[in-house]
Amino acid sequence: MKVLKALMDRADFKLRIFHSREHSCPLIGDCQLVSGKPARIEVALNSIGDVGAIRVVDEASSTEIFSCAVQCNDFSSSAKWASAKSLSKEHAANAVQDLTSEFSFIKPGNSVESDAFDHFMAFGMTTTGSK
Repeated sequence: MKVLKALMDRADFKLRIFHSREHSCPLIGDCQLVSGKPARIEVALNSIGDVGAIRVVDEASSTEIFSCAVQCNDFSSSAKWASAKSLSKEHAANAVQDLTSEFSFIKPGNSVESDAFDHFMAFGMTTTGSK
C-alpha cells in the first residue's frame, strides 16, 4: 500500500482535495485534467423525464454546435427546438459522444435534467475512434 501511495503522490492528477466536515475525511473537490473547450448542454425532457431534445452550445461564443430532437418526441411547437433535426436516441447519443474529444461538457444545473443527460449518454458510443 505504501508503494501505491508513493506512486499516486508522484503523479499529477490535478486534483483539488478538501476536507469535508460532513464526511469527516478528505474528498476530491475538483479535477483539472479536463481538456477541451467548454460546451453547455441544454435539454428538453419528454413526458416521462427522458431527454427529448438536446443542444450543445459553445460556452465562449454561444454558438450552437449540435442540436436534435429524439425521434418520437415532438418539440416542433417550441421555437427553441423547431429547427432541430430528428434522430434516434442511439444516433443522437453517438453524435454527442463524438463531441467529447473536442469539448468539455457543462451539464445542466438542474439535477433532474443532468441525470436525464447521463442516462441519455449511456445510449451512445464514440464513433470517431477518438476515445
